[in-house]
Amino acid sequence: MVVLLFWCFTLCTCAISALKGGRDGRIAAAMIMVAVLLTAIAEALNLSWRSVNLGVMMVDTLLLVGLIALMLKSNRYWPIWMAAAQSLTVGTHIGTMIVSRFNPNIYAALATGASIICLACMAMGVLLDWRASIGTAGHHSTEV
Repeated sequence: MVVLLFWCFTLCTCAISALKGGRDGRIAAAMIMVAVLLTAIAEALNLSWRSVNLGVMMVDTLLLVGLIALMLKSNRYWPIWMAAAQSLTVGTHIGTMIVSRFNPNIYAALATGASIICLACMAMGVLLDWRASIGTAGHHSTEV
């Protein structure tokens, strides 16, 4: 059930971003969808979270690099929020590499939980930008 909810949330936030977020929104949504699909493959290859899941860590790190590149080219704030949230995920993997003993359930929850924050940042940022652009467009059209 949790996996189904995650997929629904992911698809909804990516659709919002792709439809309302302009070029940056489409790029972010595409990066997220590719990362989610690659993560599913990496998790299928290594179902254990008892040690660092290197495949998932690699996907998460590549997504962070992509989000940082988007952040540097964008004139919006939400890519900064996304990169920050994704850095939490990568930090979780790095922390797990440093600490020899950890609870695998907490590791899995932290590594995947920050992705929900990343998705929420994308959707909220895109919607706030879209709402502001509608308000600005309406404001300019009534001025003479």
